[in-house]
Amino acid sequence: KTAYEIVSRDWSSDVCSSDLALFFAPLALLSAGCAQTPVPTSAPSPFIAQVGGEWSGSAKLVSVTGFQGSSGGCMASDIDARVRAASLSDERVTFSVTQSGKDLTAMQVRSTTTGLTCTHTGDASLTGVSASGQCETPKFQCANGTVEAPITVGSVVSGTVVNNTMSGTWTNSYNTAVGNVILTYQYTAQRQ
Repeated sequence: KTAYEIVSRDWSSDVCSSDLALFFAPLALLSAGCAQTPVPTSAPSPFIAQVGGEWSGSAKLVSVTGFQGSSGGCMASDIDARVRAASLSDERVTFSVTQSGKDLTAMQVRSTTTGLTCTHTGDASLTGVSASGQCETPKFQCANGTVEAPITVGSVVSGTVVNNTMSGTWTNSYNTAVGNVILTYQYTAQRQ
């Protein structure tokens, strides 16, 4: 006989099936609930800022860069003059954010003062947000009474989130009849 046949025969004669049942019974009890697939929880990640929902606050126009006016248009030079004179008041802004994990699938920023609305998509990180998008065509009323409707080139929102406060910059780029203009706002908003 081979060593395997001897060991196998000797083992089978020494151990009966009732002994095996005693050995495997505790294992069966331990695995009783394991046959089901665990259901993942949908709890938000503690490593991603949770910004989904409604926010409300204010934005202050802090800089105007690009073309600085000409006889053909007033937007940049008029707004720049008002920024320098600090005669622009804060705008009331709202943020409506839809979030899925780290993805900001819709981030609408609206000035309730001017009616300008921009829609963005982007990402949330541990402490902040970054999103880019487009704005509706705004109309600017210049001090001399003329109205300009520049073409929006793009819009970017970035900021940090601490507790229920989001703050940062909102930058909009426009192509006007007389050149490119970039308006940068600083904003602070509270979760509603």
